[in-house]
Amino acid sequence: MPETLIRDVNYGDPVSVKLAVNNTHPIGAIISQIGSQAETGNAFPVEVTLSESFPNLRSGMTATVTFNYGESSDTKVFLLPLTALDVRVPVEEEALDKKKALIFVFDPKKSQLEKRTITIRDIRENDLEVIDGLKAGDQVVVAGVPFLQNGQQVKRWQPTYNTPALIKIEK
Repeated sequence: MPETLIRDVNYGDPVSVKLAVNNTHPIGAIISQIGSQAETGNAFPVEVTLSESFPNLRSGMTATVTFNYGESSDTKVFLLPLTALDVRVPVEEEALDKKKALIFVFDPKKSQLEKRTITIRDIRENDLEVIDGLKAGDQVVVAGVPFLQNGQQVKRWQPTYNTPALIKIEK
């Protein structure tokens, strides 16, 4: 952990771990050790203890650890790809602060789009950490956003790539 961030972590803080060998879902963990001295590159060693065990896990394997600075562990966070943002300049809208953004949510009952304001906590790789404005089950539009309007009638895209291919063999 860089020396500029080491003061923001404490023993027992929850973290999220994504293992290279099991990258399907993040695993909960807590900070179990914090080094008292900086090592190479002025970085402090930090160890975490996983909440689950994995039989294929070996010492030295690669993992990505996500720290949540200053946030309680019960804060709900949704991850959205950057492509979900409506980055057009709002015409009728008031100026939004830096932690707010606009997205489109699909209403399946009306087959209609709803423009919604979300609150962003941070950016994690190519995803936005959304802490307000979404609830579980919301269907967010992530493609073609610059061409959409609030209240627009749309159909939900149904992918066909799982349709089995038929091969006709003739002699």
